[in-house]
Amino acid sequence: MEKFCGKFIRSESIIGTYFILESKGKIYKCFGIAPELYPGTPIVVTGKAEFEDSKNITVENIGLDTTDDQKMIYFLSGRCFKKVGMVAARRIVESLNKRTKESGLTSYGELKYEDIQECLKEAKTPKEAALKITLALTGIQERSRLYEKIKEFGGRLPDAESLYKKYFTGAWQAFKNDPYIGIGCGLSFNLCDKAAKNFGVDIFDKNRIRAICRVIADKTEASGNCCVKLSELKRMIHDIQKNSAFEPVADATIMTAVLSSREFIIDEDPGYGHLVYPHRLYQIEQVIADELFRLNSQVQKLPYKGYNGYFKPDKDQLKAIELVRTTGIKIITGGPGTGKTTTIKEIIKAYEDMGLGNPIFLCAPTGAAAARITQAIDGQLRAVTIHKQLDVRALGDNDYIFMYNKKRQLSKGLYIIDEMSMVGEQLFLNLLQAIPSGSLVILSGDIEQLQSVSAGTVLKDIIDSGCFETARLTTIHRQAKDDLIITNYLRILDKQTSLLTGKNFIIEEYQTSDDLIRATARYFKKWGTDSQILSFTRKGNAGKVHIDSLITQAKSRGRERFLKTDYYDGDKIMIIRNNYRKGYWNGDIGIITGLTMSSVTAQFYDGIRILSEEDLMDTEHAWCCTIHKMQGNENDNIILVVDDEYPNMLYRSIMLTAITRAKKNVVIIAKKGAIEKALKSEDEIIRVTGLCNTLKRKIEDVKRSGSQSAC
Repeated sequence: MEKFCGKFIRSESIIGTYFILESKGKIYKCFGIAPELYPGTPIVVTGKAEFEDSKNITVENIGLDTTDDQKMIYFLSGRCFKKVGMVAARRIVESLNKRTKESGLTSYGELKYEDIQECLKEAKTPKEAALKITLALTGIQERSRLYEKIKEFGGRLPDAESLYKKYFTGAWQAFKNDPYIGIGCGLSFNLCDKAAKNFGVDIFDKNRIRAICRVIADKTEASGNCCVKLSELKRMIHDIQKNSAFEPVADATIMTAVLSSREFIIDEDPGYGHLVYPHRLYQIEQVIADELFRLNSQVQKLPYKGYNGYFKPDKDQLKAIELVRTTGIKIITGGPGTGKTTTIKEIIKAYEDMGLGNPIFLCAPTGAAAARITQAIDGQLRAVTIHKQLDVRALGDNDYIFMYNKKRQLSKGLYIIDEMSMVGEQLFLNLLQAIPSGSLVILSGDIEQLQSVSAGTVLKDIIDSGCFETARLTTIHRQAKDDLIITNYLRILDKQTSLLTGKNFIIEEYQTSDDLIRATARYFKKWGTDSQILSFTRKGNAGKVHIDSLITQAKSRGRERFLKTDYYDGDKIMIIRNNYRKGYWNGDIGIITGLTMSSVTAQFYDGIRILSEEDLMDTEHAWCCTIHKMQGNENDNIILVVDDEYPNMLYRSIMLTAITRAKKNVVIIAKKGAIEKALKSEDEIIRVTGLCNTLKRKIEDVKRSGSQSAC
């Protein structure tokens, strides 16, 4: 373990939890904990760098740095504490040192809350500033004490931080009163359960049963499911019992208590049998079904006079274009090379030619996907993200609200939502509620691509329900014999375990990760910013973080750096956190085009943005991206790095998504045997959802009631 002394800059929770430390003129991201400290707080971090010379540190512990009085004086006289200048700050530090010596302690970081208050009183510190300084100096110590108390139950430093953030100095007492409050702070159930047994809580205590329900609901949603089969619920309860600190009782007894809690809804599904839903996810699926049928009811004919475009569509494309004959919900699905984009262009033109005067909305789930479809249709219409379409606004620091919603809808018109396979149920519901009846809504996507990050398989469920007009594009328009990207896409779909190579599809295999890196660097040097490196993982020798670091080091020579960051003029960056206040979004990729004394300018798909040093904390380099992050985006040349360091990440659908990010060339740099391992692997576990069956039941209800529906 190494020790890094420096000053705290700020905390964030993005990909993992981290805080920023400035130490000896360098900026570090310290992962594993995000303490709420004042900017500039002198701290010492004990941790381990991700690799040699890495700016990423895994934190083991943090403490107040009291080794340099001058640093503390600068901190106390800074902007955080009003009416405390250099002279007053010096008096405070002298008083703290004096009390430390009198108490026989080694550091004033060990002083108690009351002692520090007395020191500040002696130094004649203003009352408001004194309170803030007391909290600033004792906060780290309080966290440490809390950590020592929960450590016997398996608690970690981040657990102590989470409890402290929510309950402050009352954290331990709140935890003793109800250990299961820790679930809401991100603590593990086992930790809370062990503490509960120690505190004498009954195994059937209502708070314990409620906590079990929450764990089941959270695990269900985190796995991408909207519900679980009854057998899976039994397994989850068995696992909870197996790892519990309490003496196990019959699983059926706990299941009865869980299902009696009204936290879940049991539904019947012809394919799965009994499904158990967390209440919120059940309601989402029911309302999605209602909204889809609302938009598909009372279908209106549109004045479409037949196709009169300049290209000759195949029969599937013509069927897709003719979806504009009526309003309602329509689906276009197909793989790469089947002409989805061309078809969308013709649909837009056909709708415009009708002269209705209605607006056309083109949106996608991410900025990258919006940029791709905008470029693909030659700027005929500018696509935006779904969040931007709904006019998302910040609501506090970590929450948001959509200004367009069920009560305040968008205008009636044509809605085209691209890359629908990436859209989860909650976001889809938000969008549907904002679309007025009488609109034409076209959902476009490829169900073979990676599933959405959030719960659900919306596009697949809607198609499988058979309730809505669907155009399936199957004809490959690019020459398959010349375009090995399409050929290999089809081979992967066919579950073949080898890929063909040729002029635009190259595979190179190596024995070591170092060889992978050298080969990757060679192709990146050849193509530069006209290429995108993809990795299966963030971590590891061939992971996104390491590759980015190596490229940044190599490209930084002789270039101007922005302040004390690792960013240089010309760097490719990606936004990794939504900022609803400033209007930038997770997944947006840009190029730094200029540097000033206080900010950088960067070109993104939707224009130039000015990013401050603080804003750059929400970014990372994007020379290499994970495949999940690149879904919906494209590049002329894709360099795919396939290592076997994390074999559980190697599976068919992620390989399929990776190669279809390329418009011209694919180069796969792989560890020997890794490609075959990925192609032979079973894909991600099939998600369990009930939307398809809900839609089928809904259409039966509609038919029985005699209501009009265009299904």
